[in-house]
Amino acid sequence: MSTDAFKRLRQSETTGRPLGDDGWMTRVSGMVGKDLKPQKRGPKVVQGGGQLSVFSKLSP
Repeated sequence: MSTDAFKRLRQSETTGRPLGDDGWMTRVSGMVGKDLKPQKRGPKVVQGGGQLSVFSKLSP
């Protein structure tokens, strides 16, 4: 096994994400009904440019 392949396998194990090419990911995503590709990390941006506050859900 090449060093690059080993690194990719180890990364997949660490993150819990499936390891495969784009075509495979698309087919499996369709079968399970969920997007398996990594998404942008962090809080979601609210329309209008502001960021979602953790405390906004707590106050009336």
